[in-house]
Amino acid sequence: MREIKFRAWVLQDEVDGEHIAAEYMEDDVESFHDPLYEHKQGNIVLMQFIEQKDSDGNEIYEGDVVIWYNPMIETGERMTGVVVYDTKQATYKKCPINLYKANAGDGGYTGFEFRWYDNIKVLGNIYENPELLQN
Repeated sequence: MREIKFRAWVLQDEVDGEHIAAEYMEDDVESFHDPLYEHKQGNIVLMQFIEQKDSDGNEIYEGDVVIWYNPMIETGERMTGVVVYDTKQATYKKCPINLYKANAGDGGYTGFEFRWYDNIKVLGNIYENPELLQN
């Protein structure tokens, strides 16, 4: 059975830099009475688990920045990209950073599908580590 999980990023108030929408904190985890309402209001961003793990066993979510190489290509070139959901092909992809920046928010990404042999490693995500989007 498919495991459906989400990770949430709480957006910060642009006025004073404080986190918004959190009703209370418990063990440094922000909790919400109605997270779907908060998502619809634009207060939190939901990132879905893509049902895959990286080479270190870390779960991979939408918005993660990953590095990978295809051992079937002789050069062994490493690529860095963002995990996105391609709405036109209904699949998760690894979108190279330059293409991600050009198409961010469009939903029609050109990228690479996930393969078992990719040797993927999660570096961070676009919200906690925006510096990873700088080539």
